[in-house]
Amino acid sequence: MEENFVRAAALLGEPARAAMLWNLLDGRAYTARELALCADLSASAASNHLRQLVEAGVLRAVKQGRHKYFGFASEQIASVVESVGTLLPVQGPALGMAARRSGLWYCRKCYDHLAGHVGVLITQALLNRQLLLPAQGAFLLSPAGHTWCVELGIEVPVGGHRPVARPCLDWSERKSHLAGALGQRLLSRMVELGWVRPVAHSREVVVTRAGEQGLATTLDLRLPPHAA
Repeated sequence: MEENFVRAAALLGEPARAAMLWNLLDGRAYTARELALCADLSASAASNHLRQLVEAGVLRAVKQGRHKYFGFASEQIASVVESVGTLLPVQGPALGMAARRSGLWYCRKCYDHLAGHVGVLITQALLNRQLLLPAQGAFLLSPAGHTWCVELGIEVPVGGHRPVARPCLDWSERKSHLAGALGQRLLSRMVELGWVRPVAHSREVVVTRAGEQGLATTLDLRLPPHAA
């Protein structure tokens, strides 16, 4: 296990690979050329790094037409990458409410679910209303939570290769937001309803006025004002 840990740390910790992995946290798949640009690498150097990550099972590659797209091999791996950001304290001035009300800190995607200040507040509201119940390293959807999902138009996930609902440690809030299949379906439904709008070429997610009203109605959650 020690050998495995050292290998994993070396794979994730190399600066160029770390930059590519961090950019993949927006949940989209990218070509080697696109990932080379975000890590400031040559195409050949990026391909070498990506080959190592695919061989190790960290990333998967899918060929589509003339292009090959890279993405995380699983949600669990994406969660590990996101969680590494919480290991060290954020450098600079202490994070205040003003920072939590802007940009990525306020609301963003964490792979395929909602994170940031808004993601944590939604998760806490679900727990406070006992729609989610804490369990050992996971969340359980209560009967009331099942009804809430159905009324919102969310197809309730059942058991499979992916956990239904689990906590994911938020790197900016240092608290958990909702991940797992339910986290993914909640974000997708919020996009469908026009409650949130992902920002192009960014992990940032904008909460719309309809979203603010919807969260207030369905969860009695009143979001703090967003700072431009």
